[in-house]
Amino acid sequence: MKILLRAVIGLVTFVTLLVVPTSPAQAATLDAHWLGALDDGNLYHTIRWANGYWQTGIGDVRAANNTSIKMYETAGAVVDGELHVLGVDGNGGLWHAIRRGDGSWTGFTGVFPFAGNPGRVEKVTAGSVGEMLHVVVTSDRGLFHTIRYAHGGWDQFYPVAPTHPSAEPPVEVALAVGPGNWAHLVVLGADYDVYHRRRHPIYGTWSPFVSLGVPNWEVVVDVAAAASLGGLHVALITDHPNVNVIQTKVFHQIRWEDGSWTGWGRVGGEPGVQLMQIGATAFYDNSAQFTLSGVYGEIYHTGRRSNGQWTGWGMIYNRSFGGTVALAGEW
Repeated sequence: MKILLRAVIGLVTFVTLLVVPTSPAQAATLDAHWLGALDDGNLYHTIRWANGYWQTGIGDVRAANNTSIKMYETAGAVVDGELHVLGVDGNGGLWHAIRRGDGSWTGFTGVFPFAGNPGRVEKVTAGSVGEMLHVVVTSDRGLFHTIRYAHGGWDQFYPVAPTHPSAEPPVEVALAVGPGNWAHLVVLGADYDVYHRRRHPIYGTWSPFVSLGVPNWEVVVDVAAAASLGGLHVALITDHPNVNVIQTKVFHQIRWEDGSWTGWGRVGGEPGVQLMQIGATAFYDNSAQFTLSGVYGEIYHTGRRSNGQWTGWGMIYNRSFGGTVALAGEW
């Protein structure tokens, strides 16, 4: 997810949380990886351990990969226990790196030479299942999808048409890949309605966009999606821009495997600040984690347990980490 109000300086341009086992052979754990791309082009990483504690300190991803390329948008997904990171540079180029199970990095390589050039990339989102990494981007040419396979090869970027019921590029995009390799795409449309569609795992065709509606007809700021064995979690931030008090709210719903939806429900207890970005990741037990960035770049966290109860809100970092937020995981 990307920050909608770019006037705020020094905010995290993208945050991603990813559930990662410590080695490819190990079953998925409840550890989660956070990524944040700041408006100044710096890219950072940290981990939330399964016990609920956060790793001390935040790592500099660009330094770890020995690159001077500035990344203004980022996405991530866990593939076979390894963290795959996507980054968008200032010219709309797309880059890819892997964090191995031992904590080492491969370095960034350009995606276009392998997957083709979809145009100047504006937003990126990613999801995974098994050994496949799914990537969706918006660009000045439209909405495109590709897959990276275990052997390192990429499919060519292919248009996801139509991009949106209004034929305009979406404002925000969120990708999650669920059981059976069904890829779910949730978008905030140019009309600020929220839509869902999914990709057939064999034929590669996309279902029509279906409106999920907007809770209480509020203005949606950002959307997030995460898949688990139980279903698809969708979350969003809403606001009332026409009032002079903070009206930020967070809503959530689930699409079950039978195709039914729970409908929007408010999470409640939101911090008393304007929230800008939201990201989500889900786990094999159908629990889910969410991180959000505030208007001043602070990062908040909440979780939904497998029994449907919410954990409450906590602040992860009280510093200028503003930007785009997203979460993803390996279930």
